[in-house]
Amino acid sequence: MPKSSRVFISYSHDSPAHQARVLRFATRLVTEGIDVRLDQWVEDPDGGWPFWTERQTADADFVVLVCTDIYRRRVERPEDEEGGAGVFWEANVIRSQIYSAKGRDRRFIPVFFGADGQQAIPEILQGATRYQIDDPAGYIALYRRLTDQPEAQRPELGAVVVLPRNDLSTDKAKEAAQPQENESSLPAALAFRKLVPLPCDGKQLKSLTGTTATYIRFDNYLSQDVLLYWINYEGVRVYYTQIAAGRSYLQQTYVTHPWVVTKKNADSSEDCVAIFEPASDPGVAEIK
Repeated sequence: MPKSSRVFISYSHDSPAHQARVLRFATRLVTEGIDVRLDQWVEDPDGGWPFWTERQTADADFVVLVCTDIYRRRVERPEDEEGGAGVFWEANVIRSQIYSAKGRDRRFIPVFFGADGQQAIPEILQGATRYQIDDPAGYIALYRRLTDQPEAQRPELGAVVVLPRNDLSTDKAKEAAQPQENESSLPAALAFRKLVPLPCDGKQLKSLTGTTATYIRFDNYLSQDVLLYWINYEGVRVYYTQIAAGRSYLQQTYVTHPWVVTKKNADSSEDCVAIFEPASDPGVAEIK
């Protein structure tokens, strides 16, 4: 759910024009539900400006740093700047907290005006997500962060997909996992019967709980490779393997577990070739 954050805006008084655009930015945030603290709205704070700055920084959910060249110099090299000590106090407080957190405090958010403004982000915050607040997309992205409204939501964790069991012995399992050249290389005890392909535009299929193990041998007679998918218990395709043109593939499966064969188009889309349902006896699926 959206939430209202308390935000302290830190900036340098570069010019009256810069102060005015910071004021407009802060005003918009307030009118859109963000609890902003800005020095321009305070005449004479209790305890003086140093105490006020420290308190606002400590109490804020987020500290938004409006980065300019002057602001960066005051954060990184205050000893090189001219001016009274008071103008550096806020930058000193911010710099001290950023360094104490070793840059890992997500409360500190660098923002800037203009496409080139990100060059003014202090070095210790170069790895942080930054926002161009005079760009509509940049402002919305910042507002999403301040209100905990990400554009994409992580879905709820689903159930683990149950795949067909392979109860073969170790040697047979290895053998079943390998593409087979011809029937003579298959286990001698298996007598294959031809499976009738189902139309691709037929009813929606899904696997049912099966206890009767069986085999399907997929013979690819096409001049191109095909892809083999198992249709799981929710009716969703689960990729298994690619069968080369002119090759065969032996798959251990269960009765009531349907399989779909597809071929890729030039644009990487896939077309269904056929669907096969296993029988209690081993079956051969001819892909034509």
